[in-house]
Amino acid sequence: MKNKNKSIFLLILICIGVFLLGSVQVWAAIDVTDNACSPDELVNNLCIEAFGYVVQVYVDDVTTYPIGSWPIEDAGTGNLEFRYRASVNDASVCKSATWNYFVQDMAARVGSSAVDYVLDTDPPGAQLLLPGDTIPKCTGETASIGHNLVKLNPSLNCADGNEVIFSFIAAPGTPTSLCNRSLVTTKRGCEGGYLQGPGYGVSGFIEDQTFNCSDYSVTVQYDKCSGEPTQVDMTAKGGAPAIQSVCNSTYGDADYPHAPDDYVPLHVGPGGVGAAFCMDPPPPIYFYNQSAWYGILTGTCPQ
Repeated sequence: MKNKNKSIFLLILICIGVFLLGSVQVWAAIDVTDNACSPDELVNNLCIEAFGYVVQVYVDDVTTYPIGSWPIEDAGTGNLEFRYRASVNDASVCKSATWNYFVQDMAARVGSSAVDYVLDTDPPGAQLLLPGDTIPKCTGETASIGHNLVKLNPSLNCADGNEVIFSFIAAPGTPTSLCNRSLVTTKRGCEGGYLQGPGYGVSGFIEDQTFNCSDYSVTVQYDKCSGEPTQVDMTAKGGAPAIQSVCNSTYGDADYPHAPDDYVPLHVGPGGVGAAFCMDPPPPIYFYNQSAWYGILTGTCPQ
């Protein structure tokens, strides 16, 4: 029994080591002095580019806070500091789009209507936009139910070499959401993407999925944060006729074959939203919300 326990303990240590190694490798790819987003930073939501500006997650003292220890925990209070660095990436672009403020979409705790875990910001004076509120100059950017938009102004001007450090201070135990919608707003509008930050939203990236229908394999790639399909691929196996094209259609259109009512769907998608039908005759069909993807054996997709 002791040897068995030791084996289990060693396995746990190995798993922890692999996880930490992966985290260090990701953070090791961050260079907050280059004023640009590397491919690793982009895929892990550690950096966004907008209007000639760059915003990156930031740890300035790697001696006190080793690479990967983000957010920074205050030893006295236990509060968490989600710190960012914003800089000018291309002054020729941002000179006509001067930085106004930074906005991050944060999910409230379950059962709460407001983000109550953000205790402070640096610089101070942040504004909390509640569900239904909109951002000036950002058409379509509205706080949704269960989410708030937190807006602050780090005062970054467009000129080569300019930068600013700013932070959200959150209560102890606040989780890191990997998919906070983050925006740089200017008089020309707003641009941005997903950044890691405080929140109770998506805690892990949504994984791509593959399912099999007899002689065909279907792989669905999802937006890692929204869960929306970005690409559907269908591959023939075992000498089956090759699929020439995978077509996308709005649900209800007449240009794809409809699955019979007695077909049981294979739920393939975040939360079981996506559904696949193994058609007879093949190839299969994949549905997600109001869209459908289907393979065709000859010809091309309808225009």
